[in-house]
Amino acid sequence: MIKAHRSVATLIVAAILLAWSWVGFTPQRSEANVSSEFQSTFGTEFWVHFDTNFGGLATPKIFLASILATDIKITWPDGTTYTASTTDNSITSVDAPTTFFNRGDMQIRNVGIKIESLLPIGVYLLNLQTATSDASIAYPTSALGQRYVVNYTDRTTRTPMFSVLAAEPGTTNLSIRLPDGSLVTKSLTQGQAYSHGGTGLYGAEISSSKKVVVSGSHPCANFNGGACDHVTEFLTPTSTWGREYLLASSPNTLRNDDYVIVASEPNTTIQINGVAQTISVPANEVRFRQTQTAPFVDIVTADKPISIMQEISNGSFSNGTQTVTGDPALLSATPTPQFLNDVIVATAGTQFAVNFVQVIAATSDVNGGLVKLNNQTVAGSSFTAIPGTQFSVARLPVTQGTHRIKASNGIGVA
Repeated sequence: MIKAHRSVATLIVAAILLAWSWVGFTPQRSEANVSSEFQSTFGTEFWVHFDTNFGGLATPKIFLASILATDIKITWPDGTTYTASTTDNSITSVDAPTTFFNRGDMQIRNVGIKIESLLPIGVYLLNLQTATSDASIAYPTSALGQRYVVNYTDRTTRTPMFSVLAAEPGTTNLSIRLPDGSLVTKSLTQGQAYSHGGTGLYGAEISSSKKVVVSGSHPCANFNGGACDHVTEFLTPTSTWGREYLLASSPNTLRNDDYVIVASEPNTTIQINGVAQTISVPANEVRFRQTQTAPFVDIVTADKPISIMQEISNGSFSNGTQTVTGDPALLSATPTPQFLNDVIVATAGTQFAVNFVQVIAATSDVNGGLVKLNNQTVAGSSFTAIPGTQFSVARLPVTQGTHRIKASNGIGVA
């Protein structure tokens, strides 16, 4: 999500809120385009947690997206519960307790929030504070894993952090190999999280005996200049990483986005817009700035699985009629083989003024009028072909609320 600059502290921007806090649903997908480890972001059980925001003060919110009406139960870390009933194609907002935060202080805390539903739902979290908010997609228990590599970066003196939450019953043993070679071992029970803060954390390798939730965050990150703000993202297990990415830039007219690539295996060869580089060990990162050539989409391929984090700097964002300022945000990129045929996206409410959805679709679907937004054909003139690929990209302004996007051969929503 893009946040409001401190000079307009009363306004928080979702100038691509749909990109940085969208939830996805896949009633159908092209099997040829999906890796064996692909998982939908919709599910019936989630474990989530919040990391501390700038200054430690925030209003944590949970958004529950349902396609079909369903009943939902939330169990807070203190054992109390909250129940909700949703309607078809709706978003339900729930305020979370303000007393359960990971703090990056190498402590174990009972901060896990369990979310259960009768029918599949999507979940995302909004860590809300005036002028320093960020959102993150939650992954259902079915999509969690046992190996992660921290793939966000830190470039300020304030302490970044990652947190690991045990999602399965019994004891979960953690083994964390930090980039400096040191080893951290911890044991957690379901709902407990270990939070680790410090500089130079990208490339830290996390292994666990059972499924875990992993987040990377920073209380006040500063990307490519401008004000610093809280950024946070749930990380994906290495089993879901990919080898091919199309990276569409944000609509920031003031500063370019940066991208950070982390490998899961040694001696990984990558190509960025056709130029080859090698990541010798997983703890190494490759950083690059977005392309300067329209349609502003970078093509990254690799011979082994990689993960890419997009750093959105503070800047200026417009939907054509309204222009607002926004601050740093993180986005975890989706590999092209995991594009879906049917995606639901949702805005987070009235706090956000400018909303976009960026769509990458097969050019054949674009030319055939097969890309639909809320059951309406998206005009081919809205798209720009991505050179050297069979895909095209469009940046579409949308209103607040839920939106459904479909295409026959898979779409990437960013």
